[in-house]
Amino acid sequence: MSFVASSGERRPHRARPLGTRVAAVTALLLLVLLGTFQIARLRRRSAAEAGPPAVPARTATAYPTRRPPTPTATPTPLEMATGWITVEPDATETPTPLPTVAPARRWRPTPTPAVAQCVALRWSAAQSSVTLGQVLISAELTNHCGRELQPLQVWVSAAGYRQGALVQAAYGHPFDVLIPGHSEDVTIGLPGSLDWYDHLSVEVGEKPKY
Repeated sequence: MSFVASSGERRPHRARPLGTRVAAVTALLLLVLLGTFQIARLRRRSAAEAGPPAVPARTATAYPTRRPPTPTATPTPLEMATGWITVEPDATETPTPLPTVAPARRWRPTPTPAVAQCVALRWSAAQSSVTLGQVLISAELTNHCGRELQPLQVWVSAAGYRQGALVQAAYGHPFDVLIPGHSEDVTIGLPGSLDWYDHLSVEVGEKPKY
């Protein structure tokens, strides 16, 4: 049995300073924080690229529709010569027609009536006792026009016919203004005699007819 002796010296263990330990711990924490930040960044980027989560489509629920009950028509019996016949009236209601609105009437001025329409005429004929061979026509004119008529606006025309043909004619007008509701007399001398004429005609108008 042999023994080996060493001549080396054992050096004493030296303790590391405190500043070195703090720096190492700080560096380790920084690495952990940096890694956590990178992981969170990668997760946010993946969520943005994937888009919002799909929302499940709603399924429409169909509910049963309630329908009003169909009215039951009561059959109406009608007595006929051949027996009894049952008639079922139509259950369909007839819509009520809307009232018809009459179009508005436009205002129009009232036309002025003609002299022959609003001047009343009464006349008579007689043989003249002053002038030989002359028939006197006496006409009475009454103004119903509602306005004054000047003398030259009213004319009286007298005509004598023989065997259906016109043989003599004369005309005249009043000398005064014809006031509404008043009358004026006009006398016309027609040549000839009452026995000679078969027919006499007297008319009133706005101008002489013959």
